[in-house]
Amino acid sequence: MDFKKEIILEGCRRNMTGRKRTRRNLREMKRGAQTPISSSHHKTNRVQ
Repeated sequence: MDFKKEIILEGCRRNMTGRKRTRRNLREMKRGAQTPISSSHHKTNRVQ
């Protein structure tokens, strides 16, 4: 029983961290991730 409960707790923790990471990633995409993506895009265009 304890082993199963631990597995369930681990799954819940992973889901919580995944949700937090997705929210943080969305915020980062809106704030600062656009500039490095655009710079990398320009770099690929320059190389081509």
